[in-house]
Amino acid sequence: MASDDPSDPYVDMHAWQFTPASFELLLLELARLRKTDWQIQRTTPAMGCEFHAWLCRGGKAAAGALSQSRLDARRLVLLKQCLLQTSEQIDFLLAGDRRLMLSKGTGPRRPNWRLRKPNSLPSRHQHPGASRSLFGNS
Repeated sequence: MASDDPSDPYVDMHAWQFTPASFELLLLELARLRKTDWQIQRTTPAMGCEFHAWLCRGGKAAAGALSQSRLDARRLVLLKQCLLQTSEQIDFLLAGDRRLMLSKGTGPRRPNWRLRKPNSLPSRHQHPGASRSLFGNS
């Protein structure tokens, strides 16, 4: 929390959570609304759950120059990347959890994970097309 007293030590209390794609999407939307002039110059791939981003000016002009169809296409690409990057972060965070075990994956990317002990959440709460479940409902 910030203090006006210069002798108070700095306490880091930020709580924003982004993937590289979600951060880029946020800046694109803010620039399109003309609320910021920042844009992503480049990002590093996430290392665990952290990444680095380099910003530069010119976001308003770049976002404003996109036609509606190109803006929509860029949004869709970034939204899909958000899902993939979030999935990678989940895999990273769950990798060391002994309650989890790997089962054969249904897709080409990687194995999916399941809880060893089923959770009390009924299977009707899961999306019928979901390939991964934390709740052990197969």
